[in-house]
Amino acid sequence: MDDLKSDAVNVATILDRAAIEPGAPENLRVLTALDWERLIEGLRNETAVGFVGLFIDRGRVYLLLRCGEAIVPVVSALNEGTYCAVSSARPEAAWYERLAHDLSGAVAEQANDERPAIALGSVGEDPAWPGFRDAPGNGEYQIGLGPVGGLIAAPYHRHLTLDGDVVVATEHRFGYTHRGVLRLIAGQSPRAAARTCARIDSEACVAHAVAYARAVEAASACSLPLHIEEMRGKMLALEQCTVSLLRLVRAAAAVGADRLATRLVTLRGTIADTLEVIFGHRLMMDVVVPGGMAVRPDLSAWPVLSDVLNDVDTVTRPLGGWSMRKRFGSNASFAGDWARRARKAAKEACNAPWHRDAEPTAVPLPDHDGFGMGAVVSAHGLIHYALSLELGVIAFVFIVTPGSAVAEALERASKFMRIDDFLLRSVLLMPPASGIDL
Repeated sequence: MDDLKSDAVNVATILDRAAIEPGAPENLRVLTALDWERLIEGLRNETAVGFVGLFIDRGRVYLLLRCGEAIVPVVSALNEGTYCAVSSARPEAAWYERLAHDLSGAVAEQANDERPAIALGSVGEDPAWPGFRDAPGNGEYQIGLGPVGGLIAAPYHRHLTLDGDVVVATEHRFGYTHRGVLRLIAGQSPRAAARTCARIDSEACVAHAVAYARAVEAASACSLPLHIEEMRGKMLALEQCTVSLLRLVRAAAAVGADRLATRLVTLRGTIADTLEVIFGHRLMMDVVVPGGMAVRPDLSAWPVLSDVLNDVDTVTRPLGGWSMRKRFGSNASFAGDWARRARKAAKEACNAPWHRDAEPTAVPLPDHDGFGMGAVVSAHGLIHYALSLELGVIAFVFIVTPGSAVAEALERASKFMRIDDFLLRSVLLMPPASGIDL
């Protein structure tokens, strides 16, 4: 909070005088309706304070702000189901306001985008939900891609406005994989809900599990032995490595680099096979739980995994060569980023401490109610959980994922790109829709 006080005086003053509700790792700041409006006004000019997420629960609006290294939860009561829109000051909040309205009915007053996020339109009224913007004319035309297509299509609808083969505008429609995850988690015990969290996103099974576990452990005031956090850190690095390789496989296939794609998919498959021996699952699913680890890793296969990880550097190096950069064109830097991430994650997984003793892999959760948060940086960006424990069960939960922000960034970047270049960039960057729809 020291950074906040020095760089964002007005917001700091509002938060410092707010009422406090206990929470971990940061207490909740409870604002009156007037101070909420003042906070929004302060956010217009104070770039030192970052927006993380927004959600509604039981008649209150929650706002997550990044203040220096901390993520600070701010809460205020709704006024007859309404609240002052954060998007009027921070446009990146628009998606969360739309999602909050679809899930709870709460209305963000003076919001800069009132389209549905994931809600289905009424039959006969709005079959093409949400309504796409019309083409501006001048010879431009529109096409839709998805959610149904050949092979395994991404379950979202992408609406492109084109001028020849140049993209003029892009919009995405989500909601096709909405499963009501937040309501599924609410009412479950912390250990039971871990299975649901691990299945939200196939490219972030471990990241979701760790972020959720950290939130529960913060809410229940549970302290973990260092070796458990070390094991989780190694698993996160392994997941980032396999996801990076998966993205490179798809991108190499898209540009016709079949030999490289084969080497990458073989390497990733070998890593996944070895992970199944060590953790019991190729995606390391259902291993991390609140309080520690549900299974004890079988380290007999670790030397094999270590040797395979050493091959990541060799297999991904061609992506930095001239011929590959030429194939990827304007997307070469993004392919190079994934290659560097794969090498870095493989090195971290090899070098990170590893638990080899007979120490316990889990500790009991204390019988403690409270509000807690947990965060992890996944292969695609920040995953953040905010939840409340009451009488031993999850009272409510909200999950911030990077998918909506990546989709919006792709929409902005698509303008004036050739359609082939844009579609390749989407292959490289677009996260699974299941992590967006919740």
